[in-house]
Amino acid sequence: MKRRVMQVVKCIVIVACVTFWGVATVEAQVDRGSIAGTLTDSTGAVVPDAAVTIVNVGTQQTTRLTSDSSGNFVATNLPIGQYTVAFEKSGFKRTVHSNVTVSVNQTVRVDATLQIGQVRKASRSRRPRRWFKVRAHPWELLKTRAESLTCR
Repeated sequence: MKRRVMQVVKCIVIVACVTFWGVATVEAQVDRGSIAGTLTDSTGAVVPDAAVTIVNVGTQQTTRLTSDSSGNFVATNLPIGQYTVAFEKSGFKRTVHSNVTVSVNQTVRVDATLQIGQVRKASRSRRPRRWFKVRAHPWELLKTRAESLTCR
């Protein structure tokens, strides 16, 4: 009887070892990677709140994120493959990095220096102001404040 119990315990231990070894092997087989980087301007200052667009060239799957207050960004859990990474921020030229290869369980570093772009001056419309015809009883017009009739 004692011998039979020992055989059952051996079988349970062997099954448990094989099961845990299989789980550890499955977890190690990851088919994903990451892209991370830091955005700076031409003076070396960090560029916060810049739009980062990552596009998988094969599937056209797009990941959008924003750089943090230190100019850093991290895109995790990306399928392996070729990517294009674009950076945009108001006042800077759009910067694109092509042929970024994400490999299994790797973090690819894509740092970018954004160049100052053309600053556009806001222009006012040169169209003449339009005058509107108001149809109301003259008494009602007297009640209305003059500011509300000004066309802006």
